[in-house]
Amino acid sequence: MKGRILIPALVLLMAFAGAGLLWTSSGEAPRPNVYLFTVDTLRADHTTVYGYDREVTPWLEQLARRGVVFENCASTSSWTVPGVSSTLFGAYPWQLGIWEATAKNSKRQGLPSEAVSVAEVFRDAGYGTYGVAANAHISPERGYERGFEHFENVGFGPRFAVADALARIQADLAQDERPVFLWVHLFDPHEAYVYSPKHTAILDPDLKARLGEPPLDSLLMKELRKDPRTVSGQGLADLVTLYDGEIHATDAFLERVSRRFGVGDDDVVLFASDHGEEFREHGRLGHHGPLWQETVHVPLVLAVPGMPAGRRTEQVSLVDVATTLVAAAGLAPSEQWVGQDLRGDVSGARFAQLGSKHVAVLESGWKWSRVGDESRLYELPDEHTDRSAEASERAAGLKAAWESRGFPVWEPTAMESDATDEEREQLRAMGYLE
Repeated sequence: MKGRILIPALVLLMAFAGAGLLWTSSGEAPRPNVYLFTVDTLRADHTTVYGYDREVTPWLEQLARRGVVFENCASTSSWTVPGVSSTLFGAYPWQLGIWEATAKNSKRQGLPSEAVSVAEVFRDAGYGTYGVAANAHISPERGYERGFEHFENVGFGPRFAVADALARIQADLAQDERPVFLWVHLFDPHEAYVYSPKHTAILDPDLKARLGEPPLDSLLMKELRKDPRTVSGQGLADLVTLYDGEIHATDAFLERVSRRFGVGDDDVVLFASDHGEEFREHGRLGHHGPLWQETVHVPLVLAVPGMPAGRRTEQVSLVDVATTLVAAAGLAPSEQWVGQDLRGDVSGARFAQLGSKHVAVLESGWKWSRVGDESRLYELPDEHTDRSAEASERAAGLKAAWESRGFPVWEPTAMESDATDEEREQLRAMGYLE
């Protein structure tokens, strides 16, 4: 559904905006509010901040002007569950026992009981913790509500459903005198891409006339993926425009939420995506497949009070988010987390994985990729030329980093029930089930 947006009343939002600027009981400097904004299926190179030639992310540009753009951030996989899990729990998919999980199987694996979420650390430090997520995969039943005092998942709902959920917690937000940690996850750039007269039309005024009158949200990519070769030329360009329109709409929504919630220079703000999307760069459409850059290269923009703005080129990952947010608030990160504080120097390889078949190791502009028993080495951004022979030492080093990665590993929590009929219908509509 795509309905009218509902945003909490301005007076309540402004009351919430000032809630976090309170001196601690020990007389230390006030702790900042912390905002984590994540977007589903948003590839880095389709944002203006990362050089895209379409002006689709003006709010993100504004955030980048006072923050730091991390030019080389990798997701830990090519779909939502691993990416979001690493973001919130500071660990890689294999540590959390979800590396073999797929969106297509019907098994329900919950997060390990031992894993510590970023919300738990904020809650235990006296923060009010709020979360609104739009993606049925990251449900409370699987453990994603851990540490949140108020958490709502709106399924595969659009931004309007997220606005409704924010409105439902407005009274608690307005009355909370503690500093606040708020996580908002938006789903809109995920298929099916929906035409918007306001956001898509400005990118291509002739698009609707070319596509005709049938509901544009019927352009489900699960049909197109059956034979991606049928999507090319103008048809592929139109599909990309629909995708970009959703990005533009999402960016505009975040601008409104940030403005009306009073997000400002005294707050910590981190923007990221869980994974990207393929548009036939390597023959495929969609995601949840090979770990090409179009699916694992994600945006990450961080704004911290007193932190100089700029751009950084080190290889970083979504696994660094939890550590960074907690440290930026002056708190101690969980000892379980393997990420680094992005406010300081960072180093080392970062990893991505999809099941046992797909592995990627990224460091210093290089990417070692293994698919089954076959491995290749790429010098980014070129992912068409294998450099393994001419840079064999580099390939061996990245392979060794994967094989010696270590880190603690926990067992996922077994779920008592399989997916409900309603959840199966949602997954089928999204193309995850036949």
